[in-house]
Amino acid sequence: MKKIGIFLSVAALICLLAIGVSAKSVRESGTCGDNLTWTLYDDGSLVISGTGAMNNYSWTSKNGKQITTAPWGDYASNILTVTIEDGVTSIGDYAFYYCTALTSVTIPDSVTSIGDVVFCGCTSLASVTIGDGVTSIGNQAFSDCRSLASVNITDIGAWCAISFNYSSSNPLSYAKNLYLNGTLVTDLVIPDSVTSIGNYAFNNCTSLASITVAAGNTAYKDINGVLFNKDGTTLIQYPIGRTDTSYTIPDSVTSIGNDAFYNCYNLTSITIPDSVTSIGGSAFWNCTSLTSVTIGDSVTSIGSS
Repeated sequence: MKKIGIFLSVAALICLLAIGVSAKSVRESGTCGDNLTWTLYDDGSLVISGTGAMNNYSWTSKNGKQITTAPWGDYASNILTVTIEDGVTSIGDYAFYYCTALTSVTIPDSVTSIGDVVFCGCTSLASVTIGDGVTSIGNQAFSDCRSLASVNITDIGAWCAISFNYSSSNPLSYAKNLYLNGTLVTDLVIPDSVTSIGNYAFNNCTSLASITVAAGNTAYKDINGVLFNKDGTTLIQYPIGRTDTSYTIPDSVTSIGNDAFYNCYNLTSITIPDSVTSIGGSAFWNCTSLTSVTIGDSVTSIGSS
């Protein structure tokens, strides 16, 4: 009788577990690519499965109706989390456009490209994990993701290699906090294997206080934490988070690069020597504390903005 009682208890437990699993019921499902399916559960989780590229603009539900993903219509407010399973190779344009309740998304290593406006208007999106396989992110992919607080990656070299089409293509534009293998990046070391860094890769990293270039680098150098080309003739980037209120550009400089002092809020005065002949576009854009600029006699061109 004891053995029978134990058997019945185990059977009852299995039944209870089965009931728990079945409690996650499907709200809607369908296809979003030649070999991709999507399933939206009543708990707000959306799962993308299969192998291949995700469609742009619209998906199809099992009942045959078209679900336009710009936005998701009645379903947009029901999507809380997105799980994209390994095997998906790209995320199509507008895939999660204005899914305003979406809070987190994980993009696997199999995904190589994220399309235009994919997460635009996802105002509750707080966390995004981007796999090492992503090489390009389209225009306005993370535009108006105002709640973003963290971007999670596992390989800084892979991150540097991403082609961001615009500043709002990079989730760091809002999140500002980059986590590498679960640790907040405060001192960023670019490995020797990295040969190039894509546009906007570290856009809006407002705490950047100093840039140090290895002595053996053949293209760049730093002077007191400011980035220059190797011979010191072009000032490329003044660290946005540097706390100094004044800065005198060295006499070796002949040109100030585009965006060189972009968003440098702490600077109140800058002295440009007679050696400088050109100032790039947006060089002092949004330097809101700047009250004094001394421009040398040799400057013959100043870029837009």
